[in-house]
Amino acid sequence: MRSANVCVWGAFVWGNLDGLDDGLFLCWFSGHSSCSKCIGKLTRPNAQGERAVICPTCRVETIKVDVRSNYMGRDAVAQQWEARDDLVMRINTVERNVGDLAPRVPKTPPVGSSLRLWEYEGFCLLLGDRQKKLESLYRASVHGSAYRDLLRLVGNKINLIVLIRKDRYVFGAYTSKGLQPPADATGSNLYRCNVWPYSMIGHFGKVTKIFIPRKHQLVYVDGQSGAAGGVAHIKIGDYVADHFLWLGYDGQGNGAAADIRSCGQRSARQYVPDGFRGKRDDKGRALFGGSELFVADELEILHAF
Repeated sequence: MRSANVCVWGAFVWGNLDGLDDGLFLCWFSGHSSCSKCIGKLTRPNAQGERAVICPTCRVETIKVDVRSNYMGRDAVAQQWEARDDLVMRINTVERNVGDLAPRVPKTPPVGSSLRLWEYEGFCLLLGDRQKKLESLYRASVHGSAYRDLLRLVGNKINLIVLIRKDRYVFGAYTSKGLQPPADATGSNLYRCNVWPYSMIGHFGKVTKIFIPRKHQLVYVDGQSGAAGGVAHIKIGDYVADHFLWLGYDGQGNGAAADIRSCGQRSARQYVPDGFRGKRDDKGRALFGGSELFVADELEILHAF
């Protein structure tokens, strides 16, 4: 049965899915819901000269100022998108396995990791090796959110995956040379290596690797005490190219944040693959966490080997 929380006219009649990103609205007197784009298209002056909305389902008139946000409906739609992404990923995993008769080692998510099994399979797909193993080195929710906690547990491991969970979104970045702090605890280290951002859930409907030019594949790592004048403890990507992920980002110009889960991220339009349906800013830049500055629900570092 189709949920009443989904804008039937916008999503299924007109093929409009963009309006759902702005939340659902409640047709005040009828109780039916429509997306913001539908509300705009259906608003007309009534006999009294007031701007009113005619409900497309029951034709009941509601004065525009009486239309209210349907928060429960908006949350339900977000859950439906997440469930769809989960289902699509499971289907893709099954399709990849059909006809593959080569013996495989049964996989289970790494001990102590937040990964679900299909997410593990998704990382193997991104890494190009079905037999790739992962281990969880650090989780902010388990080991603490201080920068020193992350450095202590990650050590000198290479081939690292930064995994971020924020609301319904799962995304992050890979760095081939790991996270290398400088010898000077108050200094910083900037180096080039193989870097690629990725989306696991919430942006494309499938696991997606994002390619950026080699010259923009940079990693910046603070010393354990934090570099003087630094704005984030870890920077992956290139701010100049408008494509970056920052961890421990204060966002106020007061130095790096005490909480490593405080993040900054945006991606210039030219680097984002077609089919992106997540949030964008007013310049069209992709915001994988839903906003440029956000606090992650979970931050995990995985080691691929």
